[in-house]
This record gives sequence, structure tokens and C-alpha cells, in this order.
Amino acid sequence: MKPDIKGLEKLAVHLRTVPTKEFDMETWITDTPCGTSACIAGHAALLFPERFKRKIVNKDNGYTSYSVVHRKSGISGSEGFGKAFNLTPEDAENLTIWGFYQTPKQAAAAVTKLVKKLKLGMAGKK
Repeated sequence: MKPDIKGLEKLAVHLRTVPTKEFDMETWITDTPCGTSACIAGHAALLFPERFKRKIVNKDNGYTSYSVVHRKSGISGSEGFGKAFNLTPEDAENLTIWGFYQTPKQAAAAVTKLVKKLKLGMAGKK
């Protein structure tokens, strides 16, 4: 199955619009009284609710934290993220690595870099 280039491009565009305060690579998705913060996979889940479901993992003092689960497979984490975009486990892990990207712009650049790599790989197979 081919990687979902269009979906990844849409995710990169979305990430470029995310305020820094709404981006946190240490949590999938956390709803707080002042907004939502999420990692790359968490923002993908918010952007593509048909691909992901959220599972509450903690509720405390007005904060609700969620894990992200791939709807079709029921798999969570980087593997579930990878399944949603037809990525290799390595590519999915590289995008969802805990704490690696500090800003949404860095995350968007990483997604864009992966898209370029995938496009080159697909062009080489023709």
C-alpha cells in the first residue's frame, strides 16, 4: 500500500498554523481549560477524526489527556499513526519520537522532509 502523501501534506500545512502553546511532543492530546495541546500524532487525530479515535487516559483538575488509536486496527502509538498514513514503522517512529520536535514548525518541516523522501522513493520505483 502506498504512503498517504496527500494526508501527510495536509498534516504539514496544518502544523504550520498551530500556535506553539498548542504543540507538545510529550503528550498525545491534552484538553486544558485554555486550549488543546498535542504532538504530531495528536494533531493528526484532530485533523483526521475518521482515521483516529481518542481514548481518555487521565482526567485531573480540568485537564483531560488522551491516547490516540488507529480506528481500523485498534493500534495506538507510533504504530497506529503509521497505519493511518501507510508508513513504515521507522518513518512513523521518526515523526512521533517523544520530545524530539520543540515547535510545530519543526514538526511541519519533518513531515515535509518525509513527504519529499517518499516521493523520491515512489519516483524511483517507476
